[in-house]
Amino acid sequence: MGYQDDRALQKTLGGMLQRAQNAQEPLREIGFLMVQEMKTNIEQGGRPKRWPRSIRVQASRTRVMQKHRKGKYTREEAVNRGGTTLRDSGTMVNSMTSEVQGNTVAAGPTAVGRKKLSDPRILAYLAYGGTVRAKNKPFLRFPIPGGGWARVKEVTNPARDFTYMPPEAHETFGEVMQRYVVGN
Repeated sequence: MGYQDDRALQKTLGGMLQRAQNAQEPLREIGFLMVQEMKTNIEQGGRPKRWPRSIRVQASRTRVMQKHRKGKYTREEAVNRGGTTLRDSGTMVNSMTSEVQGNTVAAGPTAVGRKKLSDPRILAYLAYGGTVRAKNKPFLRFPIPGGGWARVKEVTNPARDFTYMPPEAHETFGEVMQRYVVGN
């Protein structure tokens, strides 16, 4: 009787091992969930702690509040306008995707602004912050909200980790894998 039980157990464990070695299906699901978490991070302006607002959003909100004071917006409309940090044109959020290679999944945006992401340093700068300094010219020059141009020697971007995955997401990823490997 024990021999029969061993064969059934070996068959079950063999199936689990085979599914674990080819985990493309659950990894695609986890990749989709990772993208949703990153989009939520941006929509909420940071998790678990809110990010500092970008200069663009600060300037936009100032203009909106001025219009509120002039009676063009109600207080509620004014608060809901003005933009979201890391979401100017929506290109970065809309380009988020995931990719499975072997037994690994990666997720993130493929474009920022009008540019395709060929340099991973751009994402690192947006997510983890950093300083950009003028190298070939005395100043960096860029447009500012409301019109005009800024000329500065350097720009420091605070960390805004849009790749953050909350503990609940990690639990869900584990449940997806467990459901697939165990076969439920």
